[in-house]
Amino acid sequence: MATLRADGRYTQGKRVPGKKSPIYGYGATAEEAEQDLLEKVEAYTRSIAEPQEVPTLAETFHQFAKRCWFPQIEGLGKRTVKRYTGCYCKHIRPRIGFMPIREIRFDHLQSVVNDMRREKKDDGSRTVGDQTIRYAMTLIGQILNLAVDLDVIVKSPAKRVKRPGKTPKRHRRLSVEKAIKVLEATKGTPLGAPVFLAMVLGMREGEVAAAKWEYLDRQQGEFTVHVQRQRLSGGGCEEVACKHDSFRTLRPTRELVHQLDEVGDLDHRYICTRNGEAWYPETISEYWRAKRSELEMENWTYHDLRHCAAGLLHAAGCDLLEIGQVLGHKNPDMSWLYTSTDEDSERTSMARLTALMGWKQVDERVQEPV
Repeated sequence: MATLRADGRYTQGKRVPGKKSPIYGYGATAEEAEQDLLEKVEAYTRSIAEPQEVPTLAETFHQFAKRCWFPQIEGLGKRTVKRYTGCYCKHIRPRIGFMPIREIRFDHLQSVVNDMRREKKDDGSRTVGDQTIRYAMTLIGQILNLAVDLDVIVKSPAKRVKRPGKTPKRHRRLSVEKAIKVLEATKGTPLGAPVFLAMVLGMREGEVAAAKWEYLDRQQGEFTVHVQRQRLSGGGCEEVACKHDSFRTLRPTRELVHQLDEVGDLDHRYICTRNGEAWYPETISEYWRAKRSELEMENWTYHDLRHCAAGLLHAAGCDLLEIGQVLGHKNPDMSWLYTSTDEDSERTSMARLTALMGWKQVDERVQEPV
């Protein structure tokens, strides 16, 4: 309990009944305490008297997104916020940002999707791809679902919108003979080491650019993958730690290390260099796009070589868990997506099943009765 001293000051913090924290602390006079209390009460009165930001019947889609949706995505990662904001400002706001959110209907959103699919450039190519349209509609659905949760609208009209379908899954798997030809064709070029690390060790683009010889322990036979290079928005590049699930230690054989020595740059710190300097991650993809036509792999991206590594491991008899450990997958389901099968492998599987059951091969030719 605070007591009043002879000089008019309290011996400890003065507390108000029902409050956990003192209004004023040690050494305050009674006049100062009273003045402090009056100022707090006056400030609280002004705060509740000020008009609060409340939604109106004419609130537009952009006004609602600015008031409710953007504050929610501020806690996400920088790249995610950048993608969300870029897609919203480029595709969503110009089309439905001016419309009152309570008046948006299914036909409005469907017309937006149809208009985005019809837009074309001067050369006849489409301005907006199907993947971008699906991404934009996903963000619109998020904003409208948030409006439903806040009782601004009754239900979201985005659920009934027909979006462009996904493209069929491409087979990103090479035969062993084709993979050897690709490695031989890129050997001796700046792409020799990047293609080898992606196709054989299954490393990502940023991991390939950050790979150093010091990460390779020749005595223990271990190669640590724990760093990746990222391009900075203002220019330059930085090295950051990989995600915890992507940390992995590969155990290459001596023969594999010998192949890496042949394609890598032994005179520099980084394994993959271009004119003696470390690669930028995006530059690797640019060089690959210029080279892939010579290899008869026009539809292959540089990241597809990582899928090729999963296919080679699967052809070598590795299970999904082993493939996930090499590629740095947290979930074996992701490894299963990387090991897409083709018709030849399906026939081989049926042949193995037939041999397992002990069924003899039947001659397709019909023999004439004797």
